[in-house]
Amino acid sequence: MSRYKVLLVIFSLVCISFGKIIQGQTNEEQSQVKNAHKNCQNDANTYVEPILLEAMSKGTLSEDPQLKLHMLCLAKGLNIIDKIGHLNKDFMKQKFLSHYEGDDLKEMEKCLEEKTSPEETAWEFYKCHFSTAKKLLQKQIRVK
Repeated sequence: MSRYKVLLVIFSLVCISFGKIIQGQTNEEQSQVKNAHKNCQNDANTYVEPILLEAMSKGTLSEDPQLKLHMLCLAKGLNIIDKIGHLNKDFMKQKFLSHYEGDDLKEMEKCLEEKTSPEETAWEFYKCHFSTAKKLLQKQIRVK
């Protein structure tokens, strides 16, 4: 398998953890995640080793500085964080509204918290979002 195909497989796993856990993610949203990731991987400043992405897709979160830069790049590419490094809270609240409601929505909105740097804000948003979405998904499975 070529290096590109390996990266594509690993990226698909990351998409699952970063985006697909959002209920009812649209094809357009999936495409935006893929394009943002591709742009970040093609930039030497935000490139991250595939092994870190693979571990992340399995729930192992590394505090690797390069991974945090990659996640900041991805968050900027998805308009989660603006160009100067602040969370785009209004945009994300609208996104959350299209996927969640009630208590679930309130839980997701807790992830919209600025940290000490843009990298930490992106990283902590990702960790909170992933953890909260996973809990909500597990809750839904138990209900069904």
